[in-house]
Amino acid sequence: MQTTLSLIQADVCSIGGHTKPSDSMLEGVRSRVREKTGNLLIDGIVTYTGDDIAIIMSHRHGTGATEVHRFAWNCFLAASQEASRQGLYGAGQDLLVDAPSGNVRGAGPAVAEIEFVRDPKSKDRPAEAFLVFAADKCSPGAYTFPLYTVFCDPMHNGGLLLSPKIHQGFTLTIIDMDHKAKDSDRVIRLPVPERAWDLACLLQNPDRFAIEAIHSRYKPDEQIVSAIALAALRGVSVEIVMPEHSDHAPIDWASRAQLGLLAPDIRAYLAPQPFSHAKLMTVDGAWCLIGTANWDVRSMRLNFEFNLECYTEALTAQVDRIIDSRIEAARRISSEALAKRPLPYRLRDASARLLLPYL
Repeated sequence: MQTTLSLIQADVCSIGGHTKPSDSMLEGVRSRVREKTGNLLIDGIVTYTGDDIAIIMSHRHGTGATEVHRFAWNCFLAASQEASRQGLYGAGQDLLVDAPSGNVRGAGPAVAEIEFVRDPKSKDRPAEAFLVFAADKCSPGAYTFPLYTVFCDPMHNGGLLLSPKIHQGFTLTIIDMDHKAKDSDRVIRLPVPERAWDLACLLQNPDRFAIEAIHSRYKPDEQIVSAIALAALRGVSVEIVMPEHSDHAPIDWASRAQLGLLAPDIRAYLAPQPFSHAKLMTVDGAWCLIGTANWDVRSMRLNFEFNLECYTEALTAQVDRIIDSRIEAARRISSEALAKRPLPYRLRDASARLLLPYL
């Protein structure tokens, strides 16, 4: 199930001293969230940090959803009107426009959203746990030290030594907040513990560098499959081309089982001979990945292979043409067609999928 967690926060007024919103302001927003729970929202929580009201919502409308952002905006307007009625100072001070067009980004409120696929039947992640950091009058670098100690310092977090899952480490994405480009961010991805000292060097400057994301390195292949499925659910055009016959039949069987698990919006193709071991990927005509490593545990941890990321439109266009030529000669296959095959074939493929870490 595709699920989105949205946190939208704004300062619309407070009692004296900029300490907290009034109780009636908070209750007014909470009553609105209760009214929308079960239809617009799966559920929601209203809290505050300093004099900011924070609305935490789960829903199925994706990030930047107009209806969800407009609902939060209307909640803040109602709280502002209640503040005015009470004679409080600075009512609606974070609401910078009369009405936002689409989502509220740039209109005053702070926004943080994440999208994921929730699968109650998942052996590894039947539920998702969230810890929301909310703060007022500070920079994004305020969270740097606690996050660093939790994910990078075994003297602080003994689980880094004791848990086989988190002992495998993390990849931290660092954003350069001094980068001024309008259409792109400058980010740095560092694996820890291997580059923990390089990470510490950057994070010593919390006014410039902040942690944008932290990803576990446990079962990276499943994370990739989830990311591809989420992209398709958001409406991104996703095409996957695989060889119809590789150099190992069990790999072909396991691949069919993997394809059957993908979202129906993903277009999958089986390319004819000759078999190519190259791994190619492109995104939006601006980024490409070229290499030989598969996206599985064996290739990422045991095999001596590597892939190369390239941020160049010219090279990406060449790779796109190669992929398009393979698609022209390939045949499309759907998850529905895979599910209709005879039971012995499906059992064979599912059994091979269980052996993927060893193939």
